[in-house]
Amino acid sequence: MSKVLGSWFWILGSAEPGTRTQHPALSTRNLLLLLVLFAAACGAQQAAPPSQKSKYEIPWSTLGTYSGHGNEQTPSFTSDSGVMRILWEAKPAGPPSPAPAFRVTIHSAISGRSLMVAVDQKGPGKGTAFVGEDPRVFFAEVDSNGLDWSFTVQERIN
Repeated sequence: MSKVLGSWFWILGSAEPGTRTQHPALSTRNLLLLLVLFAAACGAQQAAPPSQKSKYEIPWSTLGTYSGHGNEQTPSFTSDSGVMRILWEAKPAGPPSPAPAFRVTIHSAISGRSLMVAVDQKGPGKGTAFVGEDPRVFFAEVDSNGLDWSFTVQERIN
């Protein structure tokens, strides 16, 4: 056993206690090279694959799909959870309008009061708006100028 340990100490230095000898194999350059190789070996593990889409996707149920031009009020729709998203798009309609706009306001269908402006877009565009309210019956009011619009209201399924 001492021979095996002695051979390791021979590479790293003296096996004799209290003595310091430097072997040519332990020069600063060789030590640095040894450390670089060790670090490369430690870091040579295979990289993790790029993150994949989550296997857990939130399910959504469509409550209504609406499209038109100009101002409109949708029929009422019921959300049992109050967690909804609005997938919307507004495109130019005919000749350019001086101030094209698209706004979707969510109202309580019971009282008629305005609950929130879900979409407020100046000019053409598309996107997703999220609505968080208490469960109830809703309707949407659309105010639009110079744009053809469409949107879908979806509710999160628990």
